[in-house]
Amino acid sequence: MIDGPVLSTVGAVAPGQVVEFDVTSAIPGDGVYCFALESPSPDGVRYNSRKAAGAPQLVIGVGGQAPATTPPTRTTPTTTTTTLPRAAAPVGTVVADTSVQNDLPTTNFGTKALLSVDAGAATGTGGVQRTLLRVSVSGVGARSVSGAHLKLQVATATNAGSVTGGSIHAITSCTWDEKTVTWDTQPAIDGPLLATMGAVAAGQVVDFDVTSAIHGDGIYCFAIDTISADGADYNSREGTGQHPALVVQVTP
Repeated sequence: MIDGPVLSTVGAVAPGQVVEFDVTSAIPGDGVYCFALESPSPDGVRYNSRKAAGAPQLVIGVGGQAPATTPPTRTTPTTTTTTLPRAAAPVGTVVADTSVQNDLPTTNFGTKALLSVDAGAATGTGGVQRTLLRVSVSGVGARSVSGAHLKLQVATATNAGSVTGGSIHAITSCTWDEKTVTWDTQPAIDGPLLATMGAVAAGQVVDFDVTSAIHGDGIYCFAIDTISADGADYNSREGTGQHPALVVQVTP
């Protein structure tokens, strides 16, 4: 409510003009004082506030001394920065791996230190080997998978290297058990070819790109085979050296 006397009325004002309101009669000494501006004219006027250049000022003259200028108090806006916690990295884990061999059709290799791929003897009479792997992916959530790479290390055993590291396929069945599966009970290789490796050497870490087969959290299975009779051997989860690993990258 405007409940005090009129102190001053100002005539026409122009842009950029410094306008002086005489409030002497309302300020008898130290203290806090408040004022209200109003106008009977529909032709409104706008003044700079404390937050703008040319902020309001109060000039006080005291008994014969030069007027002292009281600079306006400026309020500096406070900026608050909120740092959101970084989303946890996705986790890829090889949870099962084994090989199967056609001339040992009922033998299980689930506890062996090597994972082998081989097209068999040149005569085609036996020794065909395939490798099966099951992986688990977690922590992707609503994000998109931008990369998934299965990394296998070629063993340092004699003749572990090869002219080709084999071809990896996605497979539908993940119900096989690494401790019991054999050539006779192996799942069908019924998925697309994902990657084919060139020559691999003993101790080399080979990167199979399986990005197109991994769409998010879940369980996925793969089979590696080869068309070469020059077989390759990789370290298994039970072996020495670097164990099989799945590296997963995501985008927000």
